[in-house]
Amino acid sequence: MHVYLSNTIKKLLSKQDIIPLKKEQCLKNESYYFQIYVENREVRELSLQIQSSLDIIPYEIVWKKGNYELNKKTDDWYIQTPDDTYPDLLVKLSDTVSLEGKDKTLFFEIPAKEKQAGIYDIEIAIGQETVAFQLEVLDESLAKNDLLITHWIYADCVCNYYGVQPFTKEFYAIYDRFLKSYVKLGNNMVFVPVFTPPLDTDVGLERLTTQLVKVKKEGGRYAFNFDKVKEYIDFVKSYGIEYFEFSHLFTQWGGKCAPKIIVEENGQEVKAFGWDTLSDDEEYLRFLKEYLQALNVFVEKEGIKENCYMHLTDEPRKEHIEKYEKLSAFVKEYNGGIKIIDAISNYDIVEKELVSL
Repeated sequence: MHVYLSNTIKKLLSKQDIIPLKKEQCLKNESYYFQIYVENREVRELSLQIQSSLDIIPYEIVWKKGNYELNKKTDDWYIQTPDDTYPDLLVKLSDTVSLEGKDKTLFFEIPAKEKQAGIYDIEIAIGQETVAFQLEVLDESLAKNDLLITHWIYADCVCNYYGVQPFTKEFYAIYDRFLKSYVKLGNNMVFVPVFTPPLDTDVGLERLTTQLVKVKKEGGRYAFNFDKVKEYIDFVKSYGIEYFEFSHLFTQWGGKCAPKIIVEENGQEVKAFGWDTLSDDEEYLRFLKEYLQALNVFVEKEGIKENCYMHLTDEPRKEHIEKYEKLSAFVKEYNGGIKIIDAISNYDIVEKELVSL
């Protein structure tokens, strides 16, 4: 058995991917990571010992089978393995390492909490094999990030995987773990599913309903209850989230239709809008007008309006510019100035200033 230190720039698919540590440095409030590649052909359990005055958290990197067929058109930058398994899942270790007769990678984290400047010795022993290096903590700190960083967490995926109902105590107990990692990795904006996201869904199909806002139709008008939206926003704020992006008002790739929206009518909850509702449907636009006005009142009351953004449609293409322009103009007329952002690959839409810059 042999062990090798490596930085974390690359996933270690094999020994050839190792990038040796050199002059290792970090700032006082910055996380630092490194890996150890264990070249092994035996089945056994070995002790894991960490010698350092720094807090160091060890993980095992577990290989997981991919369940999504890769695009066969690839370039040199794709990460691929013959059997479609990849080093992916981090599992915390205690004081032992189990070896199963094949190579293994261990991952180590030095948390971002404040550290004293200086040079620290780090020594890791796996059984009788030892590696060591020095980490210099510079006498500087990372400034507060002024970028908006977001990655969409789909609430319905959490519910489907763990078998919980949306936005219940059980849901938030699980979501807690996601948010802790999410914020630790530098994210400061969260997707808010005011309506069930019309994303990554084939035409005619739909996601599990994860609609935070309660809608009631009475006398031809719509009333909105944002209590669940507030509960969700208050929850994520408690983890340090500062910015909020509200779910898409139109379907993906051009905004042809309305998202699934559940409305209470005559004491019954019904799907009032969806794939059979065109985005410029008169009733849907009337609904949107009342929703946007109510949303504006809500975010102003909560004091978060300047930190709020909303989506129209995900990835509109060049042929959708005219439709996007009309939808954008309508929303801007009634949303009280809430900023609009979208994932856009066509720069013509940006040049027309149809999204907030």
